[in-house]
Amino acid sequence: MLWFARGGGGGGGGGGGGGGGGGGEGELGGGGGGGGGGGGGGGGVLVVVLVVVVVVVVVVVVVVVVVVVAAAAAAAVAAVAVAEAVAAALQYQYLRMIKWEKVT
Repeated sequence: MLWFARGGGGGGGGGGGGGGGGGGEGELGGGGGGGGGGGGGGGGVLVVVLVVVVVVVVVVVVVVVVVVVAAAAAAAVAAVAVAEAVAAALQYQYLRMIKWEKVT
């Protein structure tokens, strides 16, 4: 998942200094010089934001669920195998006991 956000431009530079005053004669002096031009605007910045936290969390949850299910299945298989082994051993012992009783 990608989010694209466009950053705002930088502020413009300061204006230039004013021009010098004109020389005058008598009561009427010369006018002052004009002000300097303003600075240029800043350029835009493209910011790319990768949102991976959600994806990582989902992957971790899925992996944990798979591991838990696999462990539960393995435990169930082991329990069935142990139960069958115990049943077979008990049956064998019972048959031996019956055979021994018939002999004696």
